[in-house]
Amino acid sequence: MMKIEIENYVITADQHQFILSEKKIAQKGKNEGQETLATIGYFQKLSWLIQALIVKEVRQSDVESLQDVEMLIKSIGDKYESALVKETA
Repeated sequence: MMKIEIENYVITADQHQFILSEKKIAQKGKNEGQETLATIGYFQKLSWLIQALIVKEVRQSDVESLQDVEMLIKSIGDKYESALVKETA
């Protein structure tokens, strides 16, 4: 089974889809203090998954202009693309 870890995200796949999850530390319950995976979404294409990662990071950023958004998108895309190429090579 495919499993790619990029920073605080994990990408897995089954025969039908790619699954994007985020690493989190459980704050309460029986898994308190342990790393868990929270599913962000299911994607038919890897390019859609990467697009969702970019959108998520842009929404969480503090950019103040369209130029900043453009630069952020490029840097995020480059970061994830190089990580994916490294993991799948």
